[in-house]
Amino acid sequence: MSFDSILNDLMKISQTPKAQLAKYKAEGKKVIGVLPYYAQEELVYAAGMVPMGIWGSNTKTISRAREYCATFYCTIAQLALEMLLDGTMDQLDGIITPTICDTLRPMSQNFRVAMGDKLPVIFLAHPQNRFDANGLTFTVSQYAHIKAELEKISGQPITDEAVQNAIKVYNKSRAAAGSWRWPRNMPTPSPPSAAPLLALAKQFAAIDYDVLLYDPASAKNRRGEFVAQMVKDSGAQGLVLLMQQFCDPEEMEYPYLKKALDDAGIPHIKIGVDQQMRDFGQARTALQAFADVLALQ
Repeated sequence: MSFDSILNDLMKISQTPKAQLAKYKAEGKKVIGVLPYYAQEELVYAAGMVPMGIWGSNTKTISRAREYCATFYCTIAQLALEMLLDGTMDQLDGIITPTICDTLRPMSQNFRVAMGDKLPVIFLAHPQNRFDANGLTFTVSQYAHIKAELEKISGQPITDEAVQNAIKVYNKSRAAAGSWRWPRNMPTPSPPSAAPLLALAKQFAAIDYDVLLYDPASAKNRRGEFVAQMVKDSGAQGLVLLMQQFCDPEEMEYPYLKKALDDAGIPHIKIGVDQQMRDFGQARTALQAFADVLALQ
């Protein structure tokens, strides 16, 4: 199967989540919706269930979700709730909702209020300081909570052996993804461990250069310089920066990214994206103009 064929198949699945969910259910599988970001899908897999990402939709209009959401919430969060309210994801057996940013924290309560009578809503809180012993202990306690809730849904215990096997499967998957994707900061593979929840916590703690995660050395603009170096290493002439509208972390980071790119002499263009966008003419014109500028260099 060709690379383009695989991408086309994945695109069709992403555009028809209700049909894909129905397919899983017809196969007799239980399915857990996983909202962004950094929910450990390994635990869902270890429970013998299917983790299904919920990242909003490019084909829906926000309607029902407006009753629960502030208008300045990003459309990823709003449309994820819309899909849960309009019946698209009715066959889910539960959802995991992380609380890692200023939108997802209150949104987690909106999911509970809107969906709590229909399916289990499992909260996942991440520690700010994820590196030290206290941070690791807190992360492990959160994973233990998720594990216990998933056991209730699956009706069977999740053994350490099952989690260890899930870790191996996901390590292999990430390695395969990293082999063809443009270099980026992939999650560090979880090492085999007699304490698999701690291994998963250490994996989360090891994630670096991420806009959503606390960096004690952020004053040094490490992420901005990391992105600039990735552009150089790739051999690209410039950078197209797609910025999710109403995403506070991305918007606050942009001045630092711009400084690092300017200091490195890397031309870039910033394009605001939104899952409610239907007309891409303005973005297309801007990108063409940027390409023309690069062609003259």
